[in-house]
Amino acid sequence: MTFFRDFWGQINLLDPPAFYLAWGLLILTFVLGLVAALRRKRIRTFLALLAALIVDACVAFALLIWPNPYPGEIPPHLFLAAFPVLFLATGTVIISKRRLLLAGLLVLSLPGAALVVNLNYRQYSTLASMLPATNVKKMSYDQFRHQKTAPQINRHPIGALVTVPLTGTSSGFQARDALAYVPPAYWSQPKRQLPVMVLLAGSPGKPSAWFDSGKANDVADDYQRRHNGRAPLVISVDATGSLWGQPGCVDGPKLKIQSYLAKDVPELIKQRFRVNPNQKKWTIGGLSYGGTCALQIVANSPSSYGTFLDFSGEPHPTVKDLETTVKELFNGDIKAFHQVNAADVLRRAATNKSRQYRGITGKFICGQRDTAARRAQNMLAPLARRAGMKVNATTIPGGHNYDVWRKALRQTFDYAAARGGLS
Repeated sequence: MTFFRDFWGQINLLDPPAFYLAWGLLILTFVLGLVAALRRKRIRTFLALLAALIVDACVAFALLIWPNPYPGEIPPHLFLAAFPVLFLATGTVIISKRRLLLAGLLVLSLPGAALVVNLNYRQYSTLASMLPATNVKKMSYDQFRHQKTAPQINRHPIGALVTVPLTGTSSGFQARDALAYVPPAYWSQPKRQLPVMVLLAGSPGKPSAWFDSGKANDVADDYQRRHNGRAPLVISVDATGSLWGQPGCVDGPKLKIQSYLAKDVPELIKQRFRVNPNQKKWTIGGLSYGGTCALQIVANSPSSYGTFLDFSGEPHPTVKDLETTVKELFNGDIKAFHQVNAADVLRRAATNKSRQYRGITGKFICGQRDTAARRAQNMLAPLARRAGMKVNATTIPGGHNYDVWRKALRQTFDYAAARGGLS
């Protein structure tokens, strides 16, 4: 298995050959399917093309124009990549005499479409990165409670990746299960109280994204190997309520995300794990929506975390645009929005010379090609400084994708660990 993992690790899914393979598969399967279909059923072929075009256009309209739930995050070429798949799928259904051939071509087109999506969002860098992690042992929380020693692989201690129920108490938020990386020192050094790093995914997203695509387990494992098994307890929690949720990280009319992350999550973590109870030693961070959320929480509840990491965050809580945000999350009350919007909160703190942010530090990181995130970062970082936070803002090569977020986490992990008292 190690040989195959090493071999698959050499197959890059992000370099130019992957680009040519992806579009080559899509073009080839589409042309072959079109030629084969035209030889038998021209009218039905035309209907299949028309149906694929209509479906593709409707989805593109909904995602790019109205209601456009994720402005600027979905490039148009993804819909071009979807068209051959839609045509082959439709043709398989309505062109019976070419059904087997079209079904086979449909199967071949799917990896091409998946590669195009991956090239855009860069979730998987190699084939090996799609395999289950070997540097952690997955377990339920009940299994974790009965674990007496650190898990091992080839006689080397590794961390545990624990599925943890974290339903909100005061907030009532029905959160999806969190995932927590627990380092070997949790067992080998039972008197040590570890700091906590809370991570938040984007939207669309789920708690496992930070481990599946963000490779937080790799970063944490590298750290613990260099520090005698010690590392922060890294827990990725739900901040949206569903895959496509956009609750703005505020206490809105439906979901109380601010209360959940600022109050419930710290208390629940302390109940379930042996950690440093001093939340000033804790870090909250996230990508895209999660980055916005991290700053929102610290700005509105500065006693909840001592450090924040904002990777490619937005300028303010967003549901499509400001008008929709105010309507859906604040019942149309623009004053209520300004009361909790991080930028406004920080401006007021600076004007009033408030000392509530003393001791809080943070890092803003985004991709050099991520124009929207750079604008937000350039606006928010100075506001945070004037409010009394110690922050650093940098850009790294890349866009709005996991390439940037993996690098950002790796660049800031030692910093967050040091803030938590590890060295």
